[in-house]
Amino acid sequence: MKEKSFKGGLKQILWTFSLFSEYRLRIIGYAILIIVKTLIDLSLTYAVGSVIDYIVSDDMTTLIRFVVIFVACFVVKLIVTYITNRLNVFNYTAIHKNLTLALYDKTLNADWESLEKHHSGDLLTRLSKDATTVAGNINGLLPTFLADGFKIFAAVAVVVYFDYSILIVMVLAVPLVYLSTKLFAGKVLESQRKGREAESNIMLLNKETFHNMQAVKAFGLFDVFHKKMDERAENRKKCDIRSNLMYMISWVITQALGLITIVIAGAWMIYRVHTNYITVGNIASMAALAVSAATALSNLFSLMPTLVEFITASERIEELLEIPDEPDIVISPEKKAIIDSHQGEKMSIKLNGISFHYHTGPNIFEDADLEASSGEIVAMVGPSGEGKTTMLRLVLGIVRAQSGDANLIWEDGKKIHMGTPTRSMIAYVPQGNTMMSGTIADNMRIIKPDATDEEIIEALRMSCAYDFVKKLPDGINHMIGESGLGFSEGQNQRLAIARAILRKTPILLLDEATSALDVVTEREVLRNLMTADTHRICLLTTHRPSVLSMCNRVYRISDKKTRVINDDEVRVLMNEF
Repeated sequence: MKEKSFKGGLKQILWTFSLFSEYRLRIIGYAILIIVKTLIDLSLTYAVGSVIDYIVSDDMTTLIRFVVIFVACFVVKLIVTYITNRLNVFNYTAIHKNLTLALYDKTLNADWESLEKHHSGDLLTRLSKDATTVAGNINGLLPTFLADGFKIFAAVAVVVYFDYSILIVMVLAVPLVYLSTKLFAGKVLESQRKGREAESNIMLLNKETFHNMQAVKAFGLFDVFHKKMDERAENRKKCDIRSNLMYMISWVITQALGLITIVIAGAWMIYRVHTNYITVGNIASMAALAVSAATALSNLFSLMPTLVEFITASERIEELLEIPDEPDIVISPEKKAIIDSHQGEKMSIKLNGISFHYHTGPNIFEDADLEASSGEIVAMVGPSGEGKTTMLRLVLGIVRAQSGDANLIWEDGKKIHMGTPTRSMIAYVPQGNTMMSGTIADNMRIIKPDATDEEIIEALRMSCAYDFVKKLPDGINHMIGESGLGFSEGQNQRLAIARAILRKTPILLLDEATSALDVVTEREVLRNLMTADTHRICLLTTHRPSVLSMCNRVYRISDKKTRVINDDEVRVLMNEF
């Protein structure tokens, strides 16, 4: 948790501006235009006193010339305002796009375990609302503070020029305003942080509700989910109310101090006019500028909640961007050369002496081994939660073992550690529904954008999916709903397998990928896979031993170990099923 102080907030603001250093000149240009516009506003405001003096002195020639200049300044102000607003839009859209893309890329490239610490609702909030908050204010907050600060400075300068004694009265209130703001700023910031957390929890519940709508309806869980949402919405409401309370208390104190200061300063100015120290025009100019400064000060204070929200969103974005990327996210030329020079050659996956645990969990494996070679189907069986999916993650390099080796080895002895470089050689079908909204062809071409219709149909045939796809009105151009809506679990599994086949990789990982298929279809799919590529390595996990007789080797995973089971043990498993 970052320090809850002005110093901590300033550090966060400076970090955010450094993040957008490429837009520095554009932001400075926008700030300069804002200041120019402010200068024109101040000039027009100051002119009020001169007009009064010219009228009193009956100097009509100077007055007419002054009015012409006044109109010209107003026209220039309109032009500058137009340019300023357009530049603001250009800056915001560019910053928002690049920030959104940077956060999205981070979620794709981040170390998987580190990213898993954040639930999906929280990530969605950071990628949407937090990104919008930061992009919307990085371009506007600084120029606004500069412009309003400049108005206050100009008012002070005019007051000092005409009668510096008035400034003494005004300065007396500054320490009190500062202390009032500092006293409550930390509390407002903390309330904003808790509010964002509450909003993330609401986003998560929405996502889970929509994803599991059928189960919610089937089990009649309306009251349960309504209560969950009510609790989370109530929590967010309390955070917003507390944040507003802290802000309003500080605002009331500041406004009261400002009113007292204005009354005292006004009385002093009347006294100075009465003693002929300053003219009526002078006091009119000072009064107009004082109103402008008071408005600017009020604007600055009204921006405090926005500033706090900006700092909070910036902290959350920094936290996400600081998640480390996966190792070897950029494939070295040496490793790429090894892979390219061994295209089409036989290979083996070898995991030796693997010990692994997740960051905050107990050991999953202790000195575990696994091997699968070209042309083999290798299965992993065992109770749920013993590490079958984790073993596939180790093969993919999504997680890294604390000790032991996980390598891809060719016949000539060249090897590469399993990880980002070797993923180009792997097709993976995870548990669950992985279909996305769009046509069947769109889903297939995610893997291979240049795939022809014929290639897609062939992959569908191999996965036994074309039997039902060809009966659809639009065939491979039939629309799939969100998360595979419109198809059964078994149909979605076959589509997912077809997508993996289309990649034509020498390694195929199936994580319970045939669990919803009937036994005959399951065996046919595996036969098709191995017939199409006799050098393919197929590594699968299953709770159904019906295909074990087709496997070259079966590993039983239990008690943190892997053990190859013999034919008799395989037959026992098949009989039990």
